Amino acid sequence: MSVWESYSIERNFDELVEEIQKVKQWTMNEIKKLEESTNLKKIQQLKSTCLSETQVNLREDSSWYSKGNKYIMLSVPKDFYEKLKDKSFLTQFTMENGWDAVHFRLYVLEENEEKFEEFKKIIDIIYEVDQEIHKENLRIVEDNRKIEKTIFDILETIGIRKTYYGYKTSRSTKKTELYYHFPSEIKKQIPTSYSEDVLDERKKDLLNQINRYWEQEISKIREERLKKEQEQKEIEENRKLAFLLAKYDLSLGWDWYDVLDAILDKNKYLRLAHYLEKNREDWSDGCVYAETGLDGFEVENELDQKIYDCIHFYIENWFEYMDGRVFRDCEYNYSVLYGIAEEQDANLVSDYYEVMKYIDEY
Repeated sequence: MSVWESYSIERNFDELVEEIQKVKQWTMNEIKKLEESTNLKKIQQLKSTCLSETQVNLREDSSWYSKGNKYIMLSVPKDFYEKLKDKSFLTQFTMENGWDAVHFRLYVLEENEEKFEEFKKIIDIIYEVDQEIHKENLRIVEDNRKIEKTIFDILETIGIRKTYYGYKTSRSTKKTELYYHFPSEIKKQIPTSYSEDVLDERKKDLLNQINRYWEQEISKIREERLKKEQEQKEIEENRKLAFLLAKYDLSLGWDWYDVLDAILDKNKYLRLAHYLEKNREDWSDGCVYAETGLDGFEVENELDQKIYDCIHFYIENWFEYMDGRVFRDCEYNYSVLYGIAEEQDANLVSDYYEVMKYIDEY
C-alpha cells in the first residue's frame, strides 16, 4: 500500500495541491530565467484607436417633416465620447446615443455650408484624443519586433531550421529546399504591423469620405435648383413672349426675333440705333450693319438729314476709320438715337430692351 493510500482524501488533495504549486513555481522561475537570458517578454496586442472605429455614412431621412433629405452620419466610439473632457463643441450637432457608438448627423443643405466645416472638426478632435493610444501602439510594435527577433534567434540557436529538403509536388523527381510553415504561423500571432502614419492616413480617408458625400449631394441639390430656376425662367419667358405677340398683333407661333422686327419697324430712330450698336460690337464685316440701318432710315425733316449725313460720312470713309466705335462716339450716335426714340415712344423702347434680353444674336 502506497503512502498516499494510507492518508485521508483531504490530506491527499492538500498534498497534491502543494505539488502543483511547486511545479508552477518551478515553471515560473524557469520562464523568468528564460526572459532574463533571452530578453523575452510577453507579446502585447495593439490597442484600437477611436479613428479606426469611426464610420462615415450617407443616410436619407424618413421622417415626415424632412423626408428625402440626405444627411451625413458620423459614428464615433463611446470610448472617445467618454474620454473627451470638454463636450461643448459637439452640442451644436444633432447627436444620438447608440449601443456602442455615438452618432452625429449633419443635413446636406446649402445653408449648412459653414456648419459643414465645423462638422469636420470632430475628426480633428478624435485625432487628438487618439494620440496617446497611437504612441502606445508604436511602443508595443517596437517591443513585439524585438520579441519576434529573439524567438527566431533562439530557434536558430537550438537548431530549428526554417527549411527542409523534400519533393515540391507528387510528380517531382528531385528534392528541393522547401520552407516550413511555422515561421509565418508564429509571425501571425505577433502584432508588428503598425505604421507611424496610420493615424494621419485614417484621418485623411475619413475627411475624404465626408467631403465626397457633401460635394456629391450639394452638386445634386444645385443642379435640381438650377433646373427649377430654368423651368421657371422658361415659363416667365413664354408668358412675356405671348403678351408681346398679342400686343403687336403677331401670331402665337412666332418668336422673339419676329417681335423685335415688329418693334423696330415702328420707329426708324430705334431701328437705326439698333444696327449702329451692332456695328459697334462687331465690325468684322466692315460697316455692313450701319449700312443696313441707314438703308431703312427715311429722311423726313432737317433732323433726319443731319442724322443721315452724320452716319453716311462714316460709312463712306470707313476705310479711314475701320473701327465700329465711331458709331458710339459720333454726333448722332446710337445713344442719342435711343434717346430720340424714347421721347417719341418710351413704352416701345422699354419693350425693345425687354426683347433684347432674350435675343442671342441679331
